[in-house]
Amino acid sequence: MRLRIPTVWFVSAVFFLSGCNSKNSENKASLPAAASRQTNADPRPAPNPLRNAYFGDLHLHTSYSMDAFAFGTRTTPEDSYRYAMGEPVEYFGKQWKRLAPLDFLAVTDHAEYLGTVRESINPNGPFAKSEWYTAMTSSDPKVSGQAFQKLLGSTMANKPIPEFNNPDLRAAAWESYATIPDRYYKPGKFTSFVGFEWTSMPQAQNLHRCVIFADKGPALPCTAFQSVDPEDLWRYLEGERKLGLDVIAVPHNGNVSNGLMFATRDLSGKPLTREYAERRMANEPLVEIIQAKGQSTRIWPSLPTTSSLISKSGSTSSMARASRNPKPAVTFDRPMA
Repeated sequence: MRLRIPTVWFVSAVFFLSGCNSKNSENKASLPAAASRQTNADPRPAPNPLRNAYFGDLHLHTSYSMDAFAFGTRTTPEDSYRYAMGEPVEYFGKQWKRLAPLDFLAVTDHAEYLGTVRESINPNGPFAKSEWYTAMTSSDPKVSGQAFQKLLGSTMANKPIPEFNNPDLRAAAWESYATIPDRYYKPGKFTSFVGFEWTSMPQAQNLHRCVIFADKGPALPCTAFQSVDPEDLWRYLEGERKLGLDVIAVPHNGNVSNGLMFATRDLSGKPLTREYAERRMANEPLVEIIQAKGQSTRIWPSLPTTSSLISKSGSTSSMARASRNPKPAVTFDRPMA
């Protein structure tokens, strides 16, 4: 069982403790002695488990993700956990090392084709004698590029390629993948979470969610190939909780959802209800605000597409503009894919 702060999940936060003295008439003669004691004392406040700051990442991809693999990433979840813990790792031929280790990490590779596409270049794997192996290992970039384009296109169209969506292959890849975090869990020092990314993109509108498990992972991840509707994802999460697993979903990049991520209607077009809102808050208590692809809440006044967004913190509505190809507001020094 992972040790964690009760009922609170952190992506990154800083908490401040402050104090003030309302007794302005306090005897000034005592100040020198107090100052002397403060100089000799440890300047850091006593640890408070409810107000400590923890830094980590709940959205990270490796070669187990089809798109990252297509773009040349060959790092593994093991590399990512070692990197997060402050160890040097090799990435695209160079050594990288964090200035300071993280407190927690969830590797959240795309659930669709998770771990199966990387097997296409394994000379001893299930694709070794197939046309896929020939194409994916071709020295001609046009040949391998066409193969990758077919894979990318299948996810965009939400039409899985049977060979890579094979149930036995998926199960074997997930079984290996889901056991990795436990090997890097260091109680009181570093927390590793089991996770995956549900990659729903109806009509190329981003509805992605990172799914994070507090302890053990599920038998299999939920994929957008099964359904692109967030309510079906919530149904999956609720089912996992009934099995005793603690899990949440974290939406991200609403800035490329064309307003769909926080629309005033559900995916079927029905107006939102109180039940819908309460169910969403129960399953998605967090939203990823910013990453290298842009801000999920960024307002782009020069762009034409607008949609009304419902604030998750209350009942008020606000207006935000969405872009399919936004220019990142902030970039991060994060060499891992």
